Amino acid sequence: MKNLRIKYKYYFGVLFLLLILVGCKDKFEEFEEYRPSEYIVFTAALNNDVQAEVTRGGFSYLSIEEEEWALSATKKSKITRGALVSSLEGLNVGIYGYTTTSDKTEVFDNALFKFVDNEDLLPDGNPIKWSSIADKSLKVFAYAPKMTLSDWNPTSGDPTINYTVPTTVSQQKDIIVASREVAKNYNQYIPLTFKHVLTGIRFKVGFSCVVKSLKVEGVYGEGTYKLGDAWSGQKTKTTFNLITDGSASYSKGAMLTDDSNTLMMIPQLLPEGAKVILEYEGGTREASLAGLKWEPGKLITYTINEEEVTP
Repeated sequence: MKNLRIKYKYYFGVLFLLLILVGCKDKFEEFEEYRPSEYIVFTAALNNDVQAEVTRGGFSYLSIEEEEWALSATKKSKITRGALVSSLEGLNVGIYGYTTTSDKTEVFDNALFKFVDNEDLLPDGNPIKWSSIADKSLKVFAYAPKMTLSDWNPTSGDPTINYTVPTTVSQQKDIIVASREVAKNYNQYIPLTFKHVLTGIRFKVGFSCVVKSLKVEGVYGEGTYKLGDAWSGQKTKTTFNLITDGSASYSKGAMLTDDSNTLMMIPQLLPEGAKVILEYEGGTREASLAGLKWEPGKLITYTINEEEVTP
């Protein structure tokens, strides 16, 4: 009976080892399909060059804190509601690319790529071979989350995103973008470093109160972003409601917004009439934002004070 048990253990052990080998073979063959020496594929990371936080003087009833919005990607990171991206894992990426010769032959046209293990960026569909572009250099643009784009025209310039910020704050997205040009016959993974191209806006309250509503009025809600370059064409003054019909108590210095209602805004020089309005039990505080600048990749926190602040 003892010998029989030993034999069973031996056979089960062999079977288990074979299953592991088969699984490894399948896994190997799955990634072998995308050999970087033969196919055009990518690796990716989020920019994590963090600069020190800057606290600026007041403006109207506002105290202003700015920091670089640079969040590194880790496999344990989670994405919250599509805003404040801190991980590449699970994101769909759109890639556009063309050869840098005079004819600018299109290689990728907003193609869908997906992350594997939060690093390798592989095509969702048929991969493209390096040999298909012969001895031409390649310029690529990547962005996430993938969306429907307009103004794809490689003969007249680099691609653009015409973007309208959703007025429902929970539907706003954090857009990240990367671009790179590689020489002909590159035949290896193309590394991409993504950066934030919107401005994150948050609010604190500078005094204890019961908040009824919080809104931002008269800021531009539409614009055009040229991938790898800059924003332009900001237009359409829009109102964004962050708190409506509220009755929650906040202590001095408390955050009025968190990841769920952080504004994800188009970078801009704020126009005349732009303002933030806090309504609370006992009064209203209205602070002008006109003349302030929202820059891409910045996370700005405004503290709304009870008394006017001297700049």
